[in-house]
Amino acid sequence: MSFFRGAPGDYAAVEEYADAEAVDAHQAANQDLLALVFEYADQSWITVHGAVGTEIREWARSPAGAAAGVTLFDEPL
Repeated sequence: MSFFRGAPGDYAAVEEYADAEAVDAHQAANQDLLALVFEYADQSWITVHGAVGTEIREWARSPAGAAAGVTLFDEPL
């Protein structure tokens, strides 16, 4: 994971995973931490590149994903 700072108060985290199963494992293992983070930070966007599991894909394409600012690029050209 890499972190970047932009304008004052703006930060970005970049995560890279080996495959869709690794994404699912990360989400499952860090649910409590992610919930705590969102108590203190506003999420303005998420961009996903590459293959993801069904659960993440459905969330990204749902109204909740749209509200979280998710853009999903999971189909290679």
